[in-house]
Formats: sequence, C-alpha cells, structure tokens
Amino acid sequence: VGDLDLDAVTMADQPRKNFWAPDGRPKSPPICDWAQTTDTVTLFLHVGKLRAKELLIELKPEWLHISRRGAAPSSPPFCRGPLGGRCAVDESEWQITSEELVVTLAKA
Repeated sequence: VGDLDLDAVTMADQPRKNFWAPDGRPKSPPICDWAQTTDTVTLFLHVGKLRAKELLIELKPEWLHISRRGAAPSSPPFCRGPLGGRCAVDESEWQITSEELVVTLAKA
C-alpha cells in the first residue's frame, strides 16, 4: 500500500441493523442489532429485566459469549461465536440500558 496511512482511513457511521443466526432461518427473530463506526462495533441485545450481575460476558480478541449466569447447560446463550474481526478487549465495554445490553467492541 505504499505511503497510504491506514490509521487515517475512516468510514461513515453505519445505521443500526438486525443480525440473524447464520443458519439461514429467515423467520427467526434476530439475535441482536448492531452498528459500527470507524473505531467500534456496537451490539444491542434485549435482556429483559436481567441485571448486570446476572449476565456472564466473555470477550476475547476474536470471540464473544453472552449468557445468563448460572443458566442450565441446555439453555442457549444470548450470543456466542467468533467475531468478524479482532477487537481490543481492554478498550471494549458493556452496559445495560432500558432492558437492552449494549456491548461496544473497540476495533483492534
């Protein structure tokens, strides 16, 4: 790429979109909504009245797992699987607002 400064490349903020399971079930409800900016990807998951201490969130540079803490092994997680790119775990964060878990992943 020669003298191109890749750190200077930016993209327009993307609108919030639905994300469905990759198994091709078009009639199933979306797993979550997501949006991205140049520096972050944000996931929005409905968690109802769950509180932060009731959630188990495991984040690795290329993997995310979100489930209910203490759930039966047969209970499906809210979200589990590889990410579409690497994230900076120490710069990522999450919070619950209005029955929605908002996970902001900082792009690595």
